[in-house]
Amino acid sequence: MWIGPPHCTAGTLTPAPVSNRVMKQALAVSALLWIALPVGAAGTSEWGQTVDGLRMSVAILSESGVDLQVRVTVNYLGRSPLLVPLGFATGDRISRYRPRLFVAAADGQHSFALDGGGPLRGRFDPIVVPLAPHASYTLELPAAEWRAVWSAGLSAMTPLPALLQQRVHLWVEWDCVHFQGTAPSCPLYGYPNPNVFACWEGKLVSNTLRLTE
Repeated sequence: MWIGPPHCTAGTLTPAPVSNRVMKQALAVSALLWIALPVGAAGTSEWGQTVDGLRMSVAILSESGVDLQVRVTVNYLGRSPLLVPLGFATGDRISRYRPRLFVAAADGQHSFALDGGGPLRGRFDPIVVPLAPHASYTLELPAAEWRAVWSAGLSAMTPLPALLQQRVHLWVEWDCVHFQGTAPSCPLYGYPNPNVFACWEGKLVSNTLRLTE
C-alpha cells in the first residue's frame, strides 16, 4: 500500500514521512476493506439448513481479556451471483438489520436484535450484500451490541453477555422475506441503474450452539 506522493532526493525515490495518525487511519481503512471482502468458509464446521444456495452459521468467540464476540456467517453455494438484503439504514443514521439471535435458557426463550426496535424515520436506504459463488459474508460484533427484544414470557430482559455465562442453546434467524411490513430492498440497490443480479428471498436458520457453564 502506497501512502502519499514520493520525495525525489539525489536521484532516488523514497516514500514521504507519514505521521502515526495518518498511518493508523490508513491501516483502519485497509482493515475495513479486508473485512468487507468475501472470505472462505473453511473455518466454520457447523451450518444450518441450506435454502436456495444460502446457509448460515453462528459461533461465539472467547479470548482472554477480550469481550465475547458473536460471529454470524452467511455462505453461498450457488453458481450465479446474487444480492442478499441485510436490512435498512435511514437518513437519521439509524440502521436496522434482519438477523435476530435467540437464546433458550432455563427461564424461557430470549430474543436479541442489532437495533432498538423503534420506528424508522427519514429516507430508507437498502443495506445489501452482493455474494459471488462460494463466497461468505461475516458479521462479527461484541455480544453486548445485541439488544434484548421484549418477550411476554420473561419478567426481565437479561443482557446477552450474562446469558452466555449460563447453560443455554443459541441460534440465529435471518428473515429476508418480510421486514417490518416491507419487501426485500434489493430492487433499490444500485439505483438508478437496474439490478443485473437476483435478489435472494427466504429465511435462514443457523446451527444451534450448546453453551455450558
